[in-house]
Amino acid sequence: MIWFEEAFAQNGLGNFVLRSGHFSDFSKWVFTLTTIEDVIYRASLYATLNISEHQASYNSNLPIREFMYSARLYDKYLKMNRKNPYSSSLIPLPIAKLVVLYNGKTDQPDESVLCLSDAFKEGIRQNLTAGRQDADLINREELEREAEALFTKASPDIEVTVRMVNINYGHSEKILSSCEPLKEYAWLIDRIRHNIDTGMGLEQSADKALSDMPDNFQLKEQLLAHKAEVVGMWINEYNEEETMQLFKEEGRLEGENILATLMNKLLSLGKSEDALRVTTDTALREKLYVQYGLKKV
Repeated sequence: MIWFEEAFAQNGLGNFVLRSGHFSDFSKWVFTLTTIEDVIYRASLYATLNISEHQASYNSNLPIREFMYSARLYDKYLKMNRKNPYSSSLIPLPIAKLVVLYNGKTDQPDESVLCLSDAFKEGIRQNLTAGRQDADLINREELEREAEALFTKASPDIEVTVRMVNINYGHSEKILSSCEPLKEYAWLIDRIRHNIDTGMGLEQSADKALSDMPDNFQLKEQLLAHKAEVVGMWINEYNEEETMQLFKEEGRLEGENILATLMNKLLSLGKSEDALRVTTDTALREKLYVQYGLKKV
């Protein structure tokens, strides 16, 4: 977690992370905010390893990333505490809690749970279509049923769940109300985006939003003290988000062009049924791209 750690530590970020997970009596908890480079855990009747990440765009691979982060942090925890995982004595470990604070532009529910098992299922789907000669005849519903059955039969021994909380202004009211600085941050981002929508430049939008921030906001003093850094951070974040969107748009347009070429090819061969099917059947579409030389294997 990298946001103005001093201000958030003093004013309730820990309150959000713990209380939103239904913990109580926050005053008895020992906690330290940290980045991925430092492993810290909260000590109480049981310890927790809280990994909180801010995400400005939706990413379905979050469980994979959080799984990797957790492994690295547990490794550091063992080394810090001089614990040997090869010893016969059971090593007590802090309980991992994985939370992603999302404030991207793509509409998402207030809270959702992303699972590593979804990636396993995607692997099964791809293997099913790649390994069968009749892949072009499998419809989506049948594929999903077969993939789910195989997943259940395989019974993976690893699962990772990540709780994604939408902290955009106007969402997750109950959670944001329990952490004023987080709610104020959501207000700030919403105001910056509003300013941009009215035609202001990036720097002017961020600068005006900071100036318009109510004086009673707990974060205002800290943010103004680091104003140049805050504005620069927002500009970098916004540019990154816009760049990723451009990549997606370019990829979408390229995909549409290739699909149009494939459909024209199929129609010229009198395969109108296949031309219709490739618009919804990803496996068939990819197979025919290769078959007709539109993509390389």
